[in-house]
Amino acid sequence: MSTATLPEPMPRDAAESELPGPRRAGPALRIAGLLVLGLYIVAFRVHTRTEPPECDHGTYAVIGHELLRGRSLYSDLWDIKPPTIYATYAAAEVLVGYGKGELLALGVFAALVTLVGVERAGEALGRGGGLWAAAFWAVACNDPDLQANQPNSEVFINALMVWAFVALMRISSGNGGQTLALAAGVLFAVASTYKQVVVFVAFTLALAHLATMRPKRVALIQIVGMALPGLLLWVGMGAYFATTGRYDIYWRTNFLFSTRYSGNLLENVAAALIPSGIDALASKAILIPLGVLAIVPFLTRRNEQTPRALALMAAWIAGTLVAVAAPGRFWPHYYQLWLPPLAVGAGWGAAAVVQRLGSRDRVLAWAPGLFILANCLWIELPHAQLDPDLWSRRKYGDSFIASERFGRALAGLLKPNETFYQWGPHPEVYFASGSSPPVGVLWDDPLYEGPMQDELSARTLADLEAHPPELIAVYTTKRNAGRRHPVLDWIEARYLRVPGSHSAKEDLPELYVRPDGSLEARLKPLNRDAFRDSGGGPR
Repeated sequence: MSTATLPEPMPRDAAESELPGPRRAGPALRIAGLLVLGLYIVAFRVHTRTEPPECDHGTYAVIGHELLRGRSLYSDLWDIKPPTIYATYAAAEVLVGYGKGELLALGVFAALVTLVGVERAGEALGRGGGLWAAAFWAVACNDPDLQANQPNSEVFINALMVWAFVALMRISSGNGGQTLALAAGVLFAVASTYKQVVVFVAFTLALAHLATMRPKRVALIQIVGMALPGLLLWVGMGAYFATTGRYDIYWRTNFLFSTRYSGNLLENVAAALIPSGIDALASKAILIPLGVLAIVPFLTRRNEQTPRALALMAAWIAGTLVAVAAPGRFWPHYYQLWLPPLAVGAGWGAAAVVQRLGSRDRVLAWAPGLFILANCLWIELPHAQLDPDLWSRRKYGDSFIASERFGRALAGLLKPNETFYQWGPHPEVYFASGSSPPVGVLWDDPLYEGPMQDELSARTLADLEAHPPELIAVYTTKRNAGRRHPVLDWIEARYLRVPGSHSAKEDLPELYVRPDGSLEARLKPLNRDAFRDSGGGPR
């Protein structure tokens, strides 16, 4: 019986050279493109640098600032996030100072790191996908509907996760890749200390890696290498808090409180898939054009790397769906996690069309990518005409504009030895005023509900007894809805209400002053205009 001799497979580069379309961008073009896109990002961020911070950013900045002054996390300063976000803000303060400059620096740094990572991930399939992906990211990463121009936890997660994806994409079948797998694991681990939901993305990517790698024994070893850094990091953090006498509060905050806050995972994921959840996703306009183009790579086959790349991309998207849904709240900034996978997928899609059609009709080949990019610019560029306060109003209404102006007014009113406490959902007032919070629990929601409400309420009362502030600002939404609380009773029993201080229309709190203090005399009679803006606080 005769046998046919099979031809040797062509090397990847040789195989690609036979395909029509442009070659991958050279180093000079990539660097120039990244510089232009980076300047675009910086210009947008500088334009909005004076936007009032919202409650999350204010919380991170205030806690980071107080940590640098020697206060303790969880046992004193309490919030529901893992430690790294506060350490990140503290590090930024060390470098650029306390104020809006640190928010600008953090946002720009994270966006630029992600920009380069998205370009590298987009280039993984070759032929120009990197610059397409980077362009999509640069335009989308400032989107106000996703609250993406300010540094919430998601911006740091994105910067870490895209580079973990790059590391996984560079692992090829064979006996190598342990170093890249370990690097991906380190990035997953650090990302999980910003928000635990990262583990869902890491898990789906690990499954895709196992499914597409040969031999399986090596793939399993690599997955162990990915998991080990996370295990060691979380055990190490637990050991640190144990040695400082804070393990119990650390554990209950990061695991007990978080799981109660989130509720049932399956129900949350199901909620993301029903029409209302899909509508919420579709309402984030910038995600729609990117999502359309990101489908294209799944409809075309380009080279021998494509099946593994698409499996990893599908895993990234599936993990992101779960990560966004897991908290069960669907706040707009959660959807920022969609931006890197969709930008990379759209970059692959644009490059695939150029590769497929470039030799026949170059104009037609570039049209889909340019159309989607133009659509994204059409969505985003009108926001460049808005001043920073209008950015805040578009995203949140007037709430944080009012709280910043109130905080600045307090900075001009309070003497250096005088303190105030806010009872409500606005810890950013401490940031705007430059004041140190006398109470470690910065906002009132966890005192009304959750598995730690009794403990945190007792701590708040103890802090108020030990360090009674001169002034207390009471945001009255919950009280007006009939929701009483022992802390509110304590305030009303010991402090004098300042007549005329409250304005629900202007989101101003009701003020309570400590009796017989110098501040009481200075507040008579109250001029409400003084609480709109008098210029102090960190800028």
